[in-house]
Amino acid sequence: MTRAMLVTVLHRLEGTPAATVESPFTDVVPGRWYTDAITWASEKGIVKGYDAETFGPEDLITREQMATILHLVMPRIRAMMSVSAKTPIFFLLKMRSISLNMLSLPSNGLAEQALCKETGKSLILKATPLR
Repeated sequence: MTRAMLVTVLHRLEGTPAATVESPFTDVVPGRWYTDAITWASEKGIVKGYDAETFGPEDLITREQMATILHLVMPRIRAMMSVSAKTPIFFLLKMRSISLNMLSLPSNGLAEQALCKETGKSLILKATPLR
């Protein structure tokens, strides 16, 4: 799954609302199948790029990126589906290899199995999701 694919799924769950700004990312080409979704998600603070101008829409999404995006969209999904906020997304004490930007994420109600692959005692977040 690419970064654009995940954002497009989330955009469609919201009913494909229109973005009210232009995309800040130079690699999000106007008129592509993902343009409106990425622009909307960026405007709502659901996604960020690698930097201020690069999103990487065709890049395979990592588990870490997926977890971050789903964490940021969960309040919207909870509002639509009444999902419990008490189920933890990760058991942070089990993680050994993690980017610094993930350390600030509090737990939310996402399924750990879809995002992490456990190998021995460490979780691999840089790999692409299995499902």
